[in-house]
Amino acid sequence: MTKMTIKCPECGGIEFEYPDEMEDNSIITCTGCGESRTKAALVEHANQQAKELLSRTFGDRFKPK
Repeated sequence: MTKMTIKCPECGGIEFEYPDEMEDNSIITCTGCGESRTKAALVEHANQQAKELLSRTFGDRFKPK
């Protein structure tokens, strides 16, 4: 099974500081480089990472309908 970890778009770090209760506009900060993004922006980045992982893993066998 392949696992995916959300990575900082700037440094590739995987540890973040975030508020206990989050909303889409909540700020999430990478502990490695200090880059800050909203939750919504980080979720969009994670979605793109997942699409790229699926494409690399399955190639042409994975095509959304």
